[in-house]
Amino acid sequence: MKNALNVKNVCSVFEASFSYGLPDLTDACLKYMDRHAKTLLHSREILRLTAAALREVLVRDSLCASEIDVFDVVREWVLHNNDRDAVPLLSGAVRWSLLSHEDLVNRVRSSNLLPSDDILDILATKMREGNALSHLHRGLFEPEVNVATPEMNATVVRGEMSGSLLDGDATNYGQDHGYTRHVIPDKHDADKSACIQVKLGSPCIINHIRMLLWDRDLRSYSYYVELSNDEVHWTKVVDYSHFACRSWQEIYFAQCTVQHIRVVGTRNTANRSFHLVKLEAKFSKNVPEFKSGDKYLGFVVPKENVASLAKFASVVEGVSRSRHALINGSLDYDWDNGYCCHQVHA
Repeated sequence: MKNALNVKNVCSVFEASFSYGLPDLTDACLKYMDRHAKTLLHSREILRLTAAALREVLVRDSLCASEIDVFDVVREWVLHNNDRDAVPLLSGAVRWSLLSHEDLVNRVRSSNLLPSDDILDILATKMREGNALSHLHRGLFEPEVNVATPEMNATVVRGEMSGSLLDGDATNYGQDHGYTRHVIPDKHDADKSACIQVKLGSPCIINHIRMLLWDRDLRSYSYYVELSNDEVHWTKVVDYSHFACRSWQEIYFAQCTVQHIRVVGTRNTANRSFHLVKLEAKFSKNVPEFKSGDKYLGFVVPKENVASLAKFASVVEGVSRSRHALINGSLDYDWDNGYCCHQVHA
């Protein structure tokens, strides 16, 4: 039955599974409806659901639909079923604060689904909280799936040489290929907006970004990362502007709905370009402890050894027959091998 779901039958299957308490089939239907919400919310089939079943569909964070579409289906359901008694139940599924001022004043007000005083309260909340409402947005929820891929319709909208950033190949790169870059502006540059920006195929719920900085030598980079759902309000989730970073970067943050990822390089110890080889974005189920304060924004609190080759650490100063003897995990050493040293000045 799960494999036979389509836009025409999913509502009737969901209604039956929801009514008879079949959790596995109900969950499969809801996930299908999440992914096909844009089509489903404009179909006649969804108007045949009971009010309780419809609310179960509309309250989900993972329903991939705009809030005005959610409002429209509630309005159409009430008209189609001539059931204003269900308005309190269904109106609770609409995230009113995400609707535009124009839609609230015109479409919502004329629908008579909300009292005028409630609409005024919503407008006041929008003016007061602004970007704090970003956590209310809905988005695609695919745990452990990289959503920053061409197959998921993600694109690189800013950055030079952008063809390989999202292709999944983390091995084929060198001095002149296999990375995306931007010039790091200095104090004399009038334009400070240089960055690398990725637009996801749809708003997505994520909490983890994985990036590969160009690492074919011992250079290090500094950067910060910002996220947005509308390219107007940006939230910084990690700030390594004054720290040396290299190779793979694991960035964790509180889950949020995102469509735009902006990476801004602030330093390269070798030249004035910021080079990013790969970028992945996903919702990870296992998230380590991380800091959220301004001073150490995005810093992971490790519970395992991070000074290792497996964690892409490197020895940048010191003398050794083997460059990474200090961090390769081996305890096999003698007078000639297996250690790192430096001269002690008298």
